[in-house]
Amino acid sequence: MLNRYASRDKAGLYIMNILFILIQTNALSAEKAIRCRF
Repeated sequence: MLNRYASRDKAGLYIMNILFILIQTNALSAEKAIRCRF
């Protein structure tokens, strides 16, 4: 039981990290696009 929960936590952290990186890169590209327009 403990092992299953531990592996699920690791998968959750991994997914959260990927989402965080995607959000950061999207925010940066959006910022660049806004700066280019104005």
